[in-house]
Amino acid sequence: MLYYNDSVYAEKFNIMFDDGNVLNLHAELGYRAGEKFNLALHVDQYAYSMDLQLKAWHKPQSEVGLSAKYNLRDKVVVKAEILGYGKSYAYTYNASEIVP
Repeated sequence: MLYYNDSVYAEKFNIMFDDGNVLNLHAELGYRAGEKFNLALHVDQYAYSMDLQLKAWHKPQSEVGLSAKYNLRDKVVVKAEILGYGKSYAYTYNASEIVP
């Protein structure tokens, strides 16, 4: 399932379907300091090959996440997570143009 911008309402998306393949390379690294502190970093790199469409519209080519968890006391746990997404492509109605 792929998304593309509506031709009338630019802030809305429509759905299109296409077959294809996805290669996902995933790496994860973690650090644990006793029972109190956990830190984890994950990286995903995607490679799409679509059957009909030029690109996998609005699908990121990479993803990075950093999460941390701190056990303040046995009943109080603080968690935080930051996600970042790489370049993705948007479908335009001019087929000769691809917008990153």
